Amino acid sequence: MSGAVDVLDEDQRAAVEVAGGPVCIIAGPGTGKTRTLAYRIAHLVRCGAAAPSHILALTFTTRAARELAERLRGLGVDGVHVSTFHSAAARQLRYFWPRLIGGRFPTLLADKTDLLREVVPAVGGTDRLDLVDIAGEIEWMKVVGRPPEEYEKAVETEGRVPPASPSVVAAAYREYERLKNERHLLDFEDLLLLLSALLETESEAAELLARRYRVFVVDEYQDVNAAEQRLLDAWLGTRDDICVVGDPRQSIYGFAGASARYLEDFSRRFPHAAVFSLVRNYRSTPEVVAVANRLADGTAPMLRATRPPGPDPIVRDFPDEAAELDGTVRAIRALLDGGVAPAEIAVLCRVQRRVNDFAAALRAAGLRCVTSGARTPSLRRPDAVTVATLHAAKGLEWDAVFLTGWAEGWFPAARARSPEALAEERRLAFVGITRARRWLTVSWPAATRDGQPTRPMSRFVAEAFGRVDGGPDAAGAFRAS
Repeated sequence: MSGAVDVLDEDQRAAVEVAGGPVCIIAGPGTGKTRTLAYRIAHLVRCGAAAPSHILALTFTTRAARELAERLRGLGVDGVHVSTFHSAAARQLRYFWPRLIGGRFPTLLADKTDLLREVVPAVGGTDRLDLVDIAGEIEWMKVVGRPPEEYEKAVETEGRVPPASPSVVAAAYREYERLKNERHLLDFEDLLLLLSALLETESEAAELLARRYRVFVVDEYQDVNAAEQRLLDAWLGTRDDICVVGDPRQSIYGFAGASARYLEDFSRRFPHAAVFSLVRNYRSTPEVVAVANRLADGTAPMLRATRPPGPDPIVRDFPDEAAELDGTVRAIRALLDGGVAPAEIAVLCRVQRRVNDFAAALRAAGLRCVTSGARTPSLRRPDAVTVATLHAAKGLEWDAVFLTGWAEGWFPAARARSPEALAEERRLAFVGITRARRWLTVSWPAATRDGQPTRPMSRFVAEAFGRVDGGPDAAGAFRAS
């Protein structure tokens, strides 16, 4: 492929140029995953293995879909359908609905809390219950294929900490489904489940899509849940022309039903699959990469730094939450005064409450910021510092990253009690660290805003940074060693 040799490293090129059939690419953070994926698709088109219109590339966010589509256009490839799972399912359901189901297509419910506000008081809940968390429990149950009457048992067997009494959540789930069906609504999980059922039972639909889409590409495959995998299986049928890309170390949505086992088991499902690992990190300095490697759980090869050395990562402890806010704002202002662009700075928090706190502190200091939570990934804006949850930061990167609130009970979260939950918290820490290109700071407060002591520094600080040297430097920070 013209130009590929000049821009791809040896591992990327091998993954791009392998013949069709099942392909699995384990791509660590900053290793050129999207570039490799784009060149892989372009190679399939240019060598005649597939027409662009016969390729369905699946991502998990509209931002990722837009980025991949733009890269393909830059390579001169148009006509590939790049979409999220949900968007592809919605489009196909709308096409088949009048032909195979009949009647008016239901209205899509964008926010479950709209219905839950009506449902929760009626089933014994109160307005104080966090409807977003209840919505998350319903989403989890739906993607793992469990009905409302199994919620209480599921909570116990999975070790989940419910946002309300399990009986209240189960009743809310039941009433939510009843009201949704009564009002002729569909939620996002319904799109996946209904299309899967349609393709499994209606040969006409399955055959039509089999003719339309012959090659499948799945990005962030470690984040696939059971409902998405079921739909992918229905699309594939008996074929195996699929390329998946992912990283088990970045599997951070287990609480929502995602599972890295589909990625990890890929070569067992397809014994003849070609498997590649991308380990050269082009994003972060060697100092940041070293910290990330110490925290990695060993499920994939260690990252190899390619950038020149940079500043040492910094670990800071503060007397309380207010001091952490003030100290972080001061450090950000110093970076800005040193010429770092606001859009290249991020403050990442484990919980939404601290996102709100840091955003307020930055604005009070006269600094612009853009915020985002776990369910609303941000779009980066010029001249604005990003303040986001760690989950929302997935797939993004900045020159300078401040990881805040790394205290036991906050991170890992107190509700992360099982080994599986703790492992996911560690992967979330890995994701946070690998967002930084050059400057990395980790901090935690010794006391809460009301003076109550927090737990000691997070175990992840010790794991990622090793011991912390003797005392503060001129900036009041401790340097990892």
